[in-house]
Amino acid sequence: MPAYTMSCFKIPLPLCKQIQSMLTKFWWDANPEKRKMCWVAWSTLTLPKYAGGLGFRDVETFNDALLAKVGWRIIQQPTSLIAQVLLGKYAKNSTFMECSASSSMSHGWRSILAGRDTLKKGLGWIVGSGDKIWVWKDPWLSCEEPMTPIGPANLRDTELLVSDLLCPISNSWDLDKIRLYIPQYEEHILRIVTSSAPAPDHLEWLPDKSGNYTTKTGYDLDMTSAVETDTSLSSFNWNKNIWNIKTSPKIKDFL
Repeated sequence: MPAYTMSCFKIPLPLCKQIQSMLTKFWWDANPEKRKMCWVAWSTLTLPKYAGGLGFRDVETFNDALLAKVGWRIIQQPTSLIAQVLLGKYAKNSTFMECSASSSMSHGWRSILAGRDTLKKGLGWIVGSGDKIWVWKDPWLSCEEPMTPIGPANLRDTELLVSDLLCPISNSWDLDKIRLYIPQYEEHILRIVTSSAPAPDHLEWLPDKSGNYTTKTGYDLDMTSAVETDTSLSSFNWNKNIWNIKTSPKIKDFL
C-alpha cells in the first residue's frame, strides 16, 4: 500500500482498482497462475467487522482519509509556511473550508480539497466569542456531531453571526435574541456552555474525544456512513455472535 504517496496526492481511480485487484487475488487465488472465484463482494469485505465485513481497507476511501490530515494541519497551523503559500494562492478571498475549486489549480491542491470533503463530515465549531461562526452556514449547534441550523433564514438574517446571539458583557446566551432569530433551536443552543470571557472560535474534529483529526477516525466515518444506510445490518450482532466466540481466527473469517 503506497501510504506515503496517498498521504500527499489523490491517486487515480484506475490505480486504486489495480491495488484492490492485487488484494483480491491474494485473498482468493491459490497462486499467481491459478485464479479462483471471488465468493464475497469487495464492498462487503471492506465493511468494519461489527458490520459484517473483514475490515479490509478500501483504497480510495483510505486515500481521502490520509489527505484530510493535510487539510487538518492547514486549519490548525494557518501561519505555517506551506499553509501561507497555499492559502495565499488558492484562498485569497475566503477561508480554507469555503474556497472553491478552479480549473487552474494544481493536482496537489486538488488532492487537499478531496481530503477536505472528509473533514466536512466531522468538523464542528466550538463557540468562543462567536465572531467567526455564521449562524445559518456553519455546524455549531452540537459538540457531538456536526449540526447546522435548517433554514430558510430571513433575508436580513443570512449574515447573522453567533456573536449576535451572545451578551457582549457576560458572553452568555441572550435568550431574547435567540427567540427572535432562531427560536426552534433554543434547546440545542442553551446546552452549549460558553466561556465567561470571550475566547477564539475554533474547529474541532468531533468523532474523536481529543478533538484532533486522525486518519483512523476519518476512515471509519467515511465507511460507517455507508453502513448506516443499510438497516438490515443492525439486526445481527457480529461482535457477539462471530468475533467474540472462542474458536480459531480461520473459522471466524469463514463465518
